[in-house]
Amino acid sequence: MHAMGDWVAAGGMGGELLVRRRAAGGLALATTVAPGADGGGITNGVELSVGGSGRLRAVLSSNDCALREVDVATGRVSARVDLGHPVNFAAACAAAPDLCVVAGDSREGAVVDLREDPAGGPAVRLLGHEDFNFAAAWHPAGHLVATGGQDLSARVYDLRRGGGECAHRLGARMAAIRSLHFSSDGALLAAAEAADFVHLQSVADWGARQEVDFFSEVSGAGFSPSGDALFVGLAEPAFGGVLEFQRHPLSAGD
Repeated sequence: MHAMGDWVAAGGMGGELLVRRRAAGGLALATTVAPGADGGGITNGVELSVGGSGRLRAVLSSNDCALREVDVATGRVSARVDLGHPVNFAAACAAAPDLCVVAGDSREGAVVDLREDPAGGPAVRLLGHEDFNFAAAWHPAGHLVATGGQDLSARVYDLRRGGGECAHRLGARMAAIRSLHFSSDGALLAAAEAADFVHLQSVADWGARQEVDFFSEVSGAGFSPSGDALFVGLAEPAFGGVLEFQRHPLSAGD
């Protein structure tokens, strides 16, 4: 699921895409984008954003190895890139909406251009992971991307350096990184493991990091639009729910 402003989108196990505008009520879009037998069409990830055309779109990551852009107003697939492996999540660049950082069932992440011929391959291959990737995030300033995966790490890449070598590695403690988000001001990166731990990393100082420890499966984490709060979803049966953490500025010496 993903929310943006007044809009909420959800994907389904059969390639479904549902989009609803909360203020208006009712579904704005209900369609099946990637049908497939034996789980091939599962929607692994969905992200709402404004595309290069200025129209609201959903970027869908699917188990049938395709990344799709769907125009919410028409329900039409306006762009498709085949990656050759299941796509688990993709995040679009705010400054260049046709560019997406992609995580999937591969040791390599990728930056792809939705408007380029997919036969030409990714714009950038992101190297360094030792197992499949599940999470991806794009820094709001456009120069950093992050991927997280089954090898118990999140890796950050500085696109200004060229190539796809990892600039920073953030280690997890006990589970795969399943959720990655930069705060809207670009100051923090939140990396959520699938169980017990959420890590907050300073982008200005890669030696500064805070860790929040839970005794629970972690279903996800994300910042509020202002970046002042962090929300963490816990799936523990008795005490699970959504926790809100308030962000406080550091003082001198912290």
